Amino acid sequence: MGDCQKSDDRVFVLKVDHQDRITAVNENWLAFAVENGGDNLADGSVLGGSLWSHISSDSTRHIYRTLFTKARQEGRCFTVPFRCDSPDCRRFLKMEIVPSADGAVTMESMVIKTEEREHVSLLEPDIDRSDDFISMCSYCKKIPVDDTTWHEVEEAIRILDLLSLEKPPRITHTICPACYDDISKVEEFGSLAT
Repeated sequence: MGDCQKSDDRVFVLKVDHQDRITAVNENWLAFAVENGGDNLADGSVLGGSLWSHISSDSTRHIYRTLFTKARQEGRCFTVPFRCDSPDCRRFLKMEIVPSADGAVTMESMVIKTEEREHVSLLEPDIDRSDDFISMCSYCKKIPVDDTTWHEVEEAIRILDLLSLEKPPRITHTICPACYDDISKVEEFGSLAT
């Protein structure tokens, strides 16, 4: 998006069938993917493919599979908060996971609020990166600075001295322990406060 929009009332929809193959995405989902560096998704080529081929983190896949199973078995919806940040904006969203009688699951996401931030080049989608990797939580966008401590991107960059590197590392997504615990509570209670 570049600049941080004050409001965004779009709903981003992705639907999977009973085998978790992507069967539908709406125009807003495609536009949002492109705005966030997913130009390769603009043609809708995700349709027919497995959702799991787009989620690299085992822990994130586990959380989604668990929520999908519970939604399908119990026929109830779950609401999960998450973030989708850009270099200039923190975006807080919520995702509603809605099961259908045929085993399909629809994920409807919407922006709750945005916050402007100083530009963070580490989050730019199209920059030359080293072969090194750094983890980032898929939900809160924090980065681990040691085995137990996760910080907001700006603080992690300072602590890890990432600005001194010739090229920034690649980002791999996972789920931090705090978000894992919070989303596990969603399994029990059906929603998590945003």
